[in-house]
Amino acid sequence: WVLITVLFVCWFPTLDVASVLEKSAQRLVGTLVGAALGLACGFLSLAVKEAHGFRAQAICLGGCIALVTFAVCSYATARVGQARLIEKKNYATILCMLTFTICLVPFYSMSDKPWEKSILRVRNVVIGCFLGVGLSMMVFPRPTVPILEEKLTKAVELAGESAEAVLHTAADVFAENAYQVSQEDGPPLSSRKRMTVRRRKWRNAESDYSFEHGHDSVFAKCEAAMKDYKTTKARLGMLKYDPFNIGWSKDLLENFKVEVNQTLSRSMRIQTTVVLMDGIIRNDPNHKFSEDHLDIFASVGTLIRSMLSARLDVTTSDAIEEELRTNLVEMRRMIVDLAATVSASPEAQMPSTHLDRSTHSSISSST
Repeated sequence: WVLITVLFVCWFPTLDVASVLEKSAQRLVGTLVGAALGLACGFLSLAVKEAHGFRAQAICLGGCIALVTFAVCSYATARVGQARLIEKKNYATILCMLTFTICLVPFYSMSDKPWEKSILRVRNVVIGCFLGVGLSMMVFPRPTVPILEEKLTKAVELAGESAEAVLHTAADVFAENAYQVSQEDGPPLSSRKRMTVRRRKWRNAESDYSFEHGHDSVFAKCEAAMKDYKTTKARLGMLKYDPFNIGWSKDLLENFKVEVNQTLSRSMRIQTTVVLMDGIIRNDPNHKFSEDHLDIFASVGTLIRSMLSARLDVTTSDAIEEELRTNLVEMRRMIVDLAATVSASPEAQMPSTHLDRSTHSSISSST
């Protein structure tokens, strides 16, 4: 049990000190509570055996197992604030039931001292927890704050990659219906020429990019961001266990938590927008844009990723910001022009009483 405890409390993807301390605390609490319940039920069964025999003891042990299981599960699923207790103490709950069973089973035997196994398990778990904490603090210790900073960096970079992926997907999907503009106002729609794969500006070479692959790439990045968001939020609650934060003031620690939460929220808002845009592209891939429009889509996506993944360098960031601002202004002008084109179309100029609901929806969707 000593070796098993050391392995379990130290087995964590990042092996930071706070995670080991939190896991050790839950293992200790679960083991002590489970052992106490097991010993109490065990000694009760011994008293029943002395009075009524082995069959009565078996019935007593079965009743104790059912009663304790129901009580622990009911308590674990109770709400503490907005969350259930088992969501925060799931490891302690599992260890409680496991230790309870291990401590109770020897009482239904011919052993003279059935409680010895319970005492040995508690002792070995305590030793293993202290060894695991000691090793994690002495052998390449990792504070929790740098790990959270790494997670935040990854979340921001994933937001940029998702934005680039969805805008490149849009450019590639809409390129099937794209046209070349030879005059200022552009030729009539019937004479607009479809752009081939080889002529896509954002591709240096012929692209083997497929419709399904693009959406799958966007979905994979968003899914990875969602997963990291959950793990980062869970790790944020472990800051209180980190001994490296002992010198931090309470206000400083709270400000760090606020900054982490704000950064995560902003990254997730980008991911939510990406999912929305991906849905629009999937459901309505027949929009017609010019080659220049699609080039702006792809360029904006690349610039967003560059800005969110660039190192903290003022010159580089300012250059990316200026180019991105220019492209966004051009994109805004393009949207206004498209809205004006739709509003000036013959369908939009018809009296509203003659337009059915589907026509209204079509015009609004195009805008």
